[in-house]
Amino acid sequence: KKGRAFPFLISVEAVEELRECRATADEWRLGAAATLTHIEETLVGEYPSFAQMLRVFASRQIRSRATLGGNLATASPIGDSAPVLLSLGASVELLSAARGARRVPLEDFFTGYRQTVLAPDEVIAAICIPRATAAHRAAFLKVSRRREMDISIVSGAFRLDLGEGGLEVGGGLGGLRALVLVERLGLGPPRRGVALGGVALGVGGGAGVAEHPGALGLGVATGLLGAAVGLGAPGRRPP
Repeated sequence: KKGRAFPFLISVEAVEELRECRATADEWRLGAAATLTHIEETLVGEYPSFAQMLRVFASRQIRSRATLGGNLATASPIGDSAPVLLSLGASVELLSAARGARRVPLEDFFTGYRQTVLAPDEVIAAICIPRATAAHRAAFLKVSRRREMDISIVSGAFRLDLGEGGLEVGGGLGGLRALVLVERLGLGPPRRGVALGGVALGVGGGAGVAEHPGALGLGVATGLLGAAVGLGAPGRRPP
């Protein structure tokens, strides 16, 4: 893309351990070299926001070659997968031949514009996502000049999980300031507010602007919250 010449290019698509996708009772472990098409067919709708993201991610041909690990490793602020995975509480498993494996929450993986905590001797081995609950509601929204085959202007994702311990909210925005929202809230009063990309969201109480750089982010955030609360599709765990 920038005319750089690399002395070596190594393909990892034949490394089966990096392509494997498997589930436990607690999480999905998605191989970093698994294609987006394979992941889509494997998850079969457990995470509605992830499925929504894939529907507007490039084309079917590209999704059949593109990998989830590759999309995250570029650390682009307009990458489509990061907001969804942030909202789902994902983590990445990093692997070094010298130091073994370590797991990093995705909100700690990105350190700046196209910068990550990935060491020179590490690769992304897998992306780990907690299993969806029966009360899981989620939504993804992407704003771009075209519906398909275009980069994001703004994108975002919300997740709501209502359980016995209260309401767990997860969110992520792309194309704005780097931010992740993961906070456990009580169901009763007093109501508490949470900040998302400069937008102040009161749980159960609408939204207001707080030093936001533009109206698009507010529209995305409020639209996502409404979709997740009222219209967001429930997750469906594969048999």
